Amino acid sequence: MPEEWTDTTINEKPACFCSRKKHILIFCPLFALACVACWWIHRPKDVEPKLGQYCLVQFRRDMLGRASDLPVSPTTNSINGVTVAIEGKLLAINRDAILIERQNPAYIINEKPKITHVWIPRSYILLIEFEPVRNVPI
Repeated sequence: MPEEWTDTTINEKPACFCSRKKHILIFCPLFALACVACWWIHRPKDVEPKLGQYCLVQFRRDMLGRASDLPVSPTTNSINGVTVAIEGKLLAINRDAILIERQNPAYIINEKPKITHVWIPRSYILLIEFEPVRNVPI
């Protein structure tokens, strides 16, 4: 049996094996830390400060049966006389829907529009517009 095939040569590790293992043990946690840092910087900001503010919810046109090849502005409130947006106060948000409180002029009670709550599935929403908050001294 040739001398290079003895058990001692089989159990020996290449010279670069230890340095590769060290590199893996150092760079994997650093890569994971970099990924977490990037996510933290670019994470979606909370919408909770917007709760209680008035907003305009634009619906996806395809969900309303209004999808077409014609260009339509995403901030248009109506298309051919059909309303494609709802205005009201944002009350709640969860992963499935949002809840809007609005004055419904179709229902008049004691000469005031009835306040209704509208639950809107998030998959039907194109965008939500909020008025900018201005800090104007009085």
